[in-house]
Amino acid sequence: MLPVDQSWYQKLLLLAFVLGVAGGVWALVFMGIIDTGTGLFIGDSGTGWWTGKWWWIPLTALGGLTVAVLRNIWRIPPKVPGAVEIAQQAWIDIGTAPYWVAVSVVSLITGASLGPSFGLVVMAGGFGSWLVARLGISDEEVKQEYTLTGMASGLGGAFAAPLFATVLASELAPTPKRY
Repeated sequence: MLPVDQSWYQKLLLLAFVLGVAGGVWALVFMGIIDTGTGLFIGDSGTGWWTGKWWWIPLTALGGLTVAVLRNIWRIPPKVPGAVEIAQQAWIDIGTAPYWVAVSVVSLITGASLGPSFGLVVMAGGFGSWLVARLGISDEEVKQEYTLTGMASGLGGAFAAPLFATVLASELAPTPKRY
């Protein structure tokens, strides 16, 4: 039986709703920026041999150079954890999250990246970390759960099956599983 009449559970449901909606909106905005930028620079590339444009090569090189310059300016460390490693940490430093997202956007638009999952995890998970810090919650396991909920909401906005993102975040979580 769910403890719906308990105040802590009602607060949990409200925060999960806020994180889910915010993560979905962030994912839509993020993917919209990526889609617009890619459409502007790349357009419809097609799938045949030699259907690309010659200037895509310098564009990708310029994107890599821009990423290198931004990393240097913002002092992003040489080793940035991947999305899976971030999910296993279940915490995102909200001071570095905007820089990581910006580098991800530049990289994705210029064709020098493997996919949007990193930016989505950092953006929505960072919002979860920010929200839990603003609420003054000190319980480490609760902090991790809100961050993971944010990550799942961001990934859920990008996947055709949003439940997959929740299961993925749950399985990668460092918190103990209770069955």
